[in-house]
Amino acid sequence: MNKTIIKYGVFVILLIMSLGLLIILNRFEVYSKTSVNLIVLEEESCMAYVAYSNSFNPNVGDTIEITQTRGGDIRFILKEIHREPSNLILKLYPMDEKTKVRQKFGGDTFSPGYIFTGRVKLLEVIIKQFANAR
Repeated sequence: MNKTIIKYGVFVILLIMSLGLLIILNRFEVYSKTSVNLIVLEEESCMAYVAYSNSFNPNVGDTIEITQTRGGDIRFILKEIHREPSNLILKLYPMDEKTKVRQKFGGDTFSPGYIFTGRVKLLEVIIKQFANAR
């Protein structure tokens, strides 16, 4: 019995740990985000230039929250969508009509930010990293 445990024990422990790691990687999800560049057009509207993403397909009338801008997190209502070869251009109005976007940006007309586009399983992230490394 002791010889069997010594002979196969390490491999069984490694197998159990590998299965546990696989379960953890398949269960946990991380948020994916894409960068966005906001350009203020008027006091109450702005254009957002967003790189194309498979998981981000907005529709007119959607509410979009842009995070980590110079004015903090701001929620917008999407009014128009234009498509360019490399960018998706969104015309946005603040959800709160009292919000003055230029004032929120400290007088600037440009601010970078991020849009959360969805969730991705941690296993997919790791597989993509290994695929890109080759």
